[in-house]
Amino acid sequence: MKSISRVSLVALCCATVFHCSGKSNMQVATPGNNDIKALNEATSVQARVLADTGATLAIGSKVQLTVPAGALTQDTDITVEKKSVAPAQGIVVPVAKSIELGAHGTQFNKTVALNVCYDPQVLASQGLYEETLAVYYVDAQTGEYGSVGGSVNKTTHCVSANIEHFSTYLVAAQNLSVNLPVAEQLPQISVTYLPGTPIAGLPVKVRAAITDFKLTPVSNGTGVQVGFGQIATVRYCYYTAPATACSGGLQNLAPDYDDEANNFYSFVIPASQVTTQGFTVSYEVYNSLGFKRTRTVNYVPTRTATGIQFTSNAVVNLAAGFKRSYTVQGLSDTGTPQNIPVDSFTLNGGIGTATQTGVSVIRVTGTTANPQAMRTGSLTATAGAFSVTSADINVHAGLLDHISLLSPTGVVLGNTITINANTTYDFDILGYDAFGNTSNVLPQFVLVPVIGAGTISSTGLYTAPATAQSATLVATLNGVADSILINVQTPATNGLPPAMVVPPTVPTMALGMGLANNGTDTYAIWVEVGSPGWNLILSRWNGAAWIHLATATSTTAIFNADLAFVNGQPVIAYTAEDISPAPRNIRFFRWNGAALEPIASPAIGGVSASTGQVDIVANGNLLYATWQELTSGLYNIHVSVWNSSTNTWSSPSWPQVNPVGVNGYFPKIELYQSQPLVLFSADGAVTLRRWDGVSTWTAVSSAVSGDLNFPGAGAQINGPQLAVDGSHIYLAWSAFDGSMTNVYAGHYDAGLDTYVFLGGGAADSFSPFTAGAFVSLRLFSGVPYLAFYKEDPAAFQTYVQHFSGGSWVPDFNSSSPTNFAGPSFNETATKHNSVIALSEVSGVKYATFIEFDGAYLGSPSTMYLRILP
Repeated sequence: MKSISRVSLVALCCATVFHCSGKSNMQVATPGNNDIKALNEATSVQARVLADTGATLAIGSKVQLTVPAGALTQDTDITVEKKSVAPAQGIVVPVAKSIELGAHGTQFNKTVALNVCYDPQVLASQGLYEETLAVYYVDAQTGEYGSVGGSVNKTTHCVSANIEHFSTYLVAAQNLSVNLPVAEQLPQISVTYLPGTPIAGLPVKVRAAITDFKLTPVSNGTGVQVGFGQIATVRYCYYTAPATACSGGLQNLAPDYDDEANNFYSFVIPASQVTTQGFTVSYEVYNSLGFKRTRTVNYVPTRTATGIQFTSNAVVNLAAGFKRSYTVQGLSDTGTPQNIPVDSFTLNGGIGTATQTGVSVIRVTGTTANPQAMRTGSLTATAGAFSVTSADINVHAGLLDHISLLSPTGVVLGNTITINANTTYDFDILGYDAFGNTSNVLPQFVLVPVIGAGTISSTGLYTAPATAQSATLVATLNGVADSILINVQTPATNGLPPAMVVPPTVPTMALGMGLANNGTDTYAIWVEVGSPGWNLILSRWNGAAWIHLATATSTTAIFNADLAFVNGQPVIAYTAEDISPAPRNIRFFRWNGAALEPIASPAIGGVSASTGQVDIVANGNLLYATWQELTSGLYNIHVSVWNSSTNTWSSPSWPQVNPVGVNGYFPKIELYQSQPLVLFSADGAVTLRRWDGVSTWTAVSSAVSGDLNFPGAGAQINGPQLAVDGSHIYLAWSAFDGSMTNVYAGHYDAGLDTYVFLGGGAADSFSPFTAGAFVSLRLFSGVPYLAFYKEDPAAFQTYVQHFSGGSWVPDFNSSSPTNFAGPSFNETATKHNSVIALSEVSGVKYATFIEFDGAYLGSPSTMYLRILP
């Protein structure tokens, strides 16, 4: 059906990456199949992209580059490659691996879209905020980061931006100071240039991306929030050496446009002012509170102009009514050609109209006075002292040759497309003349079948039905047609169904389920009590079912299983009890794509026969582990770090976390300001300590002498939990005081250096339950959620609640589960339930728990997974 020629694509991955053989995986796409994705573990992807179709290149779900049809002047080999995380510059802190787009210097007739995803835990561990994220490129001459703005999706944790040329790009956040008053949180100014490397003798467009973030306390006292200030006035001036100041003073500058967080202001320095002696630009920015930020930047061009050119200057045949874009580039004594601002242009020969559609782009639309005649003309453009005239442009009578359906991102579509039920898709249409020139056209749309397959508007907006269907969309204009088969699917909610039963592989007791997503795949771990031993199951959700990957076994028992991702690979840790009476040992495995691969246990404190209660957290290629160990009659808390690149644990050993002579139990670990933070119970108190980055475990709070301790002196503390969001630390635990079990949750704000009990005291209290109620704590979009179980009254029941407006709001209890999505799971109030974990997958909140058929911790049980309301 398509008359567009082929696109050849190459996916590359490192030889050391699992699933890849180390050789290039060459793919030749069929016409219109312009979507190529390398594995999530791959480090790069390549494609030969055809100018008339465009393409989308992706590395897993983390990096995506979209080149729309017509963005390229000619077919081009394009590379997307992950690099290392770049260092911070001032308050700009990169939070994901840099993305090198090649070949460097590649220029476009229209912008291309870059989408890069990030790990929100990386931001939280460094006290950074998603609202401040933007895409930056690295200046090839100065090495400075220049902001191109971007749109942040806090659900998918991705940033997207339009870019004008290929370079090295990165996603970075601004490191806001929570200790500054709002009045002193001044606007930030990032300056970029077009061309990216200015050329002496040619004009330069200078663009400033200006942001004004504000950190303000939340009204309920639970922390701070990021707000956006208002830019009131922007003034600028520039001068060229040997001058040392602006001769005419500062001039007001009007904004070009803005995105979610950035305001963009630009002006052009004429060619006569761009010399090898350098130029200086000064800005003065006032926010709505009247506070001022100034910035002065200097640039010394190292390249000198030798002329200008059109990116393509062959003879053009153009049908009347169709368009051809010309992009003007500057030539220099060194380096590749670069797009430059155009000073002026003229269309010669009366062949139509010319319009400037971009700083460097002129679009010619052909017209003819006589349908039988051909007109010949040309286009002339000037920049500085240089000019260029195109080869002949021959304008013929206008005839539509064919049309193509486009995606919303401007890429030519293939023969089929899959769309989720109850969603919309905005089709665009491009018309082609017999010479390959294009024009946006508006055809007539028809859906077949007409009824039950959704609706299509006159402008091409398709609305899918609520159920799975197939339909053909036909677009027709002047007897020319294009069509596409639409497959409507009913997807699982964010990859998982809203209600799920996960039975054990054999009728036995299941002890728990941990759920986690690495941005591409959802994994789960759970423990099954079998015969003869206990099994730890690792599975992956394939979109329809849990696929068993591997099993770890222990002769007697398995406790405290945890799951984390090191460079996207699942790593599990657990406590194994192999002989009865049992020596307990912590074990670590990583999933290598084919099997669980043992990781040697850290030899710190001598990991003895009385080791247990392990917890892990990952950051890039590092895995942080904490555990408790019985030594000389005391339980001590230890921490070690595993480097996946070298497959080694940290050495020399770190000192124990708990104070000498004090028992430490139930350790939990998170990263806070890039350093480990450990929560544990210590002789009847809950204690929080952080690593100083050198040699010592210290108090978190400067306002509290010694460790940061919380109530419970003399009480039995059970299962403390820890969560970190930027500068906010949340913790939860239960304490049995001899008659009542109390569930507590608290919040520490590093910016305000204060600690408060959420709700002013215990989140819940109940009796008797002397065994203790283990809790689960999770932050969903910064809101703390708490889950626990208690006897109510004849059986243990699960409760979930979140903190809002200064109090705890009930979300769910298993004795009355109607506010859970999906069918009821607890058929009788006498069945025991035990909470396992709160998890988040693609922005959706899940609770996982178990239900026992009979006696608690003695009968067969089943695991359940539900979406929270």
